[in-house]
Amino acid sequence: MIWIVLFSVLSIYLLYSTLKTEQRAAKPGKDLRLDLSIGFYDAILGCEAEIRIPRLEAISDNATVPVIRLLKIMVPPGVECGTKLKLPGEGDASKNGGRAGDLFIQIIAPLQDKELLRKGLNIESEVGIGKEQAAAGCNLVVQTIWGDLTIVVSPYTIQGDTLLLKGCGVAKPGSLTKKGDHKIHFFYQEPEFSTLQMLAPAEEETSFPYLEEGWGEGI
Repeated sequence: MIWIVLFSVLSIYLLYSTLKTEQRAAKPGKDLRLDLSIGFYDAILGCEAEIRIPRLEAISDNATVPVIRLLKIMVPPGVECGTKLKLPGEGDASKNGGRAGDLFIQIIAPLQDKELLRKGLNIESEVGIGKEQAAAGCNLVVQTIWGDLTIVVSPYTIQGDTLLLKGCGVAKPGSLTKKGDHKIHFFYQEPEFSTLQMLAPAEEETSFPYLEEGWGEGI
């Protein structure tokens, strides 16, 4: 009876040792890396991308073959240039029954689109304004990453002044509420022409017939 128990214990020990040895011998597949270029707004708003990955596919526990794998991935909103996305198990297959490697995708995206410049979660832009407008104050339509927005320029604004649009920047990845800001830098930009200067004298008269009807008397 004692011999039977010893034999059973020894068998279990040998089986456990064999499994541990096989696990140590089964090396995982190779990790793969890929650069993915996307647009300015794709990085800010998120997008779906299709990529082709040359990798090794397992056909048995001891054999692999090269294939081209087509993957559709979701790039989350707010990613920055240089961000790395990890796709577990999408690397090369193991050649001896181990787990597959991982796929690492590095995001490449421009930091500027026209007058909009991205700095992390914040956006900066320069907006031209006439001296008279700046002195008197006015409303202006400016571009943001979320669309056009009407802003109020305070009186006595001068060149070099800034206006901060809270919450009009890039959304923080993984957050539904936290966003960066948009900073506007004002500079003087006088109009190159006025509407009256473009009109010939005869056109001025026909364009303002109310002047002949006594409009504006007493001014």
